[in-house]
Amino acid sequence: MHAALQIPEICYAICAEMSRDALSKLSRVSRDWSDIANIYLWGTIDSLVPLLCLMSADLWYLLSDASPHHTSFHFTRPLTPEDWVPVLKRCRLVEVLSLHEYDAPTFAADDVQSMLDCPPPFTLLPRLRSLNLYTHTDLQHTRTKFYLGLIPPTLKVLRVQGTWPHGISFTRVAEVCPELESLDCDCSDLEAITSGVASDLARAIRGWPSLTAVDIRLGRLGLAAVLPSLARLPSLSSINLRCFGESQISPLLPENSFPSLSYLVLFGIHLPVVDTILCSCTMRPIDTLSLTPCTVSSSEELIHTMRCIQEHCEPLELLRFLMDFDVGDPDEWTLRFEHLAPLAHFPNLLHVTVRGPGHTDISDDELAPLAKRWPHLERLTIGTNIYRSGGERLCSLNVLSAFASNCRKLTHLTLPLNAAVSLDVHSPMLRHVNLKNLHVGDAPIEDPQEVALFLSALYPNLERVCYEEGMDAEEVDPTIRVEVTRHRTAAWKLVQKILPELQKRETQM
Repeated sequence: MHAALQIPEICYAICAEMSRDALSKLSRVSRDWSDIANIYLWGTIDSLVPLLCLMSADLWYLLSDASPHHTSFHFTRPLTPEDWVPVLKRCRLVEVLSLHEYDAPTFAADDVQSMLDCPPPFTLLPRLRSLNLYTHTDLQHTRTKFYLGLIPPTLKVLRVQGTWPHGISFTRVAEVCPELESLDCDCSDLEAITSGVASDLARAIRGWPSLTAVDIRLGRLGLAAVLPSLARLPSLSSINLRCFGESQISPLLPENSFPSLSYLVLFGIHLPVVDTILCSCTMRPIDTLSLTPCTVSSSEELIHTMRCIQEHCEPLELLRFLMDFDVGDPDEWTLRFEHLAPLAHFPNLLHVTVRGPGHTDISDDELAPLAKRWPHLERLTIGTNIYRSGGERLCSLNVLSAFASNCRKLTHLTLPLNAAVSLDVHSPMLRHVNLKNLHVGDAPIEDPQEVALFLSALYPNLERVCYEEGMDAEEVDPTIRVEVTRHRTAAWKLVQKILPELQKRETQM
């Protein structure tokens, strides 16, 4: 053996770059290579089946299912304590068990019961640090409950994708693994059929002081129970909450809640509840704030929430902001500049998305000053103009000059635009080389050639101009609607066709 291969660090570095198939072969070369290769081979697994296959060959068999990539594991007889002996040595190497939802080898409920009837003599996975489960295909939660029964005190990350299994207490899990750092679970369906789930989760969270990240789906009652427990965690920096329920109660939060919070994603949460979270601390160093509010929220509530963001988020820390009502209804209230104005206080924003539930009414004179406040901006999406009969103002293409001059890192831009206006081609334009994608919505357009020349001069590396067909009110003549759509679609396709030709011509000059 070469002298360099006698240095453990070099051997570890080699194994770290090898595929699982290569590691499997290397583990059979020699005892020295086996010890190192097995650390990487067994450190992360996607099923317990490879471990179970270490048992005596006459104890099990694999059966191919309907999918050519899917097999199931079956025992040929009841287990005895001695059957586990060949498995235990490799079990001590497993640190990550990340089960795939499909196409990973699995085992039937009867075989799970066999292992429950004769469990291993001590914790099967004593060094497990991360467990990732899927319950979507485990309707009776038999396998899920078995896997959760394997949790050792060393566990740091627990992700259960799908409904949390009935009968498994969060409090009991917290007692087994008190050092948990990351939790991902869905209690929304279980909360609707089982009482006490939310309070059980709240108690468990209080028993996990080391939590730094949570991703939780809740029902309307769970929100009020769980938020106060989360608020007291000293190290919690990342929160992703989804709430499914029209009636939500704003919880009572202690002063200076969420002291370490920097990443906040809230889906389906009423804006008054969002305000309660934001205002529970004087100032927060949040770098990512993503809000998809409940659709019953009003324009006035959004204005208040935006002011709370302005007053309680550190101006220099916020980098990514999303406010998306995730609905398109022309009868809903209109997104206006007053909803956007508070974002001018955050000069380091990189990504901004603001979409209201209905029309957008913002002018060039209102939007252009915002561009000056966001010199680091990379992605911007504001509003929509897919409702033709709204009568609201649309930004002209001339506003793009403000973004070209002030947002030099911008690569993706979506605005409610109108290209059927006079273009300011005489004012000096600062060429912007980074913008690749421009989304114009259902922008009116009259002269595709002029628009293409304007865009090419302003954004010489523009690769894609996206047009989205709009909608008219039902009383609009269908013939007129179809004709307008046909004209705009053809015009923007022509713009997309002309742009590469202009860019090619410029490179040849």
